[in-house]
Amino acid sequence: MDDPDKQWKTIYKVGAVTTIIVLCGIILDMVVGSVTGGDVAALP
Repeated sequence: MDDPDKQWKTIYKVGAVTTIIVLCGIILDMVVGSVTGGDVAALP
């Protein structure tokens, strides 16, 4: 079995990469919505 500290570091790295990908997706969604003239106030 691997060292527990190594496993935690791997989990943290995966979480960090996933968070960055999600934040990029959110920003991209906001940019595309703004560029295409989407009305943010009309969203539920």
